[in-house]
Amino acid sequence: MDPEDELTLSFYKEITKFGDSQNVSLVQKIDTNEIFVKKEYKSCDTRVFDVLKQSGFSGTPRIYECIRDTENNRTTIIEEHINGKTLRTILDMNGTLPKDDVISISAAICDILRPIHMHEPPVIHRDIKPENVMIKDGVVYLVDFDASKLYSEGSQRDTELLGTASYAAPEQYGFLQSDPRTDIYAIGVLIREMSTGSSESVNDSAGPFSTIIRKCTCMDPDDRYQNVTELKCALLELMPPAYSDPTSTGDTEETYTSYALPGFRGKNMGVKIVAAFLYFLAIYSSLTYTQEGISTAALWANRVLVLTVIIALTLLFGNYRGIVKILPFTNSENKAVRILGYVFYAFIILFFLGLIASIIDKYL
Repeated sequence: MDPEDELTLSFYKEITKFGDSQNVSLVQKIDTNEIFVKKEYKSCDTRVFDVLKQSGFSGTPRIYECIRDTENNRTTIIEEHINGKTLRTILDMNGTLPKDDVISISAAICDILRPIHMHEPPVIHRDIKPENVMIKDGVVYLVDFDASKLYSEGSQRDTELLGTASYAAPEQYGFLQSDPRTDIYAIGVLIREMSTGSSESVNDSAGPFSTIIRKCTCMDPDDRYQNVTELKCALLELMPPAYSDPTSTGDTEETYTSYALPGFRGKNMGVKIVAAFLYFLAIYSSLTYTQEGISTAALWANRVLVLTVIIALTLLFGNYRGIVKILPFTNSENKAVRILGYVFYAFIILFFLGLIASIIDKYL
């Protein structure tokens, strides 16, 4: 190791080892007191850490140092310390997870992997399992790229088995080369464990996830989902339609934590332009509404009521802030019940505002 690299590492003071691991430790940078994770490897594809360091993919630990000691065939990594709970810890406490949590965690992993798989050359994680999924303040992270590799166009098969046996795809045993579909296999096993409590295919008790799991874990990679976008779409289809944003472009799932109005929650500029025009048209039509035989005060009160009706119906059918998820009937997984729920609440809105309009006309 050259003197410059030795000096760099000297700035990190070891605090403690991680569990029984001898090659992973918690360290503190002496000049800033920041806490990091230090990992030492004898054998790994160090090019992966170069990619992670340069690209800074969202949802992965940031790599600060990647130091190679060619004389001793050792690589030292200094990376971000994500102080959360592993999915393994959560599963050990709860056994299985609710359907919505399985979908959200799996979809988040797909979001993390999308740019990683789209990198040239693609980075394959090859060890997706509960121990390597971290959750901190509700945010999902994918950690431990120890077994990861860069996809090689000309290679026919993996040269060694890396990863965890129950989560490893068949190609990781040397039959074919790992590619992005290898990680999709592992996500399928992960979904199985989150929904059934076991990573083993011992029964068909995965409920709504059974079809997705079977497709993810096909022996032939060509029979699996071909990318994480396909897998994420399949997962989101399991959510009741009432949870979906009708203005979404499909790029991201709408969480409805934003105060943006329906039509402005997605990334599609065309949708936003149309929405802005329709909102303008609604306001203009409401404020120019006329009615003979009533006072000016009653006319303006009715104009405000018309605008209120339009806005209320827009917020209802646009599922503003996830309102239909908490309303009886519209949060049902039965499509007919959901439709009746929308009709019922639309009627309630029209009835009460119509009642107010009749009172205004009578007394103003």
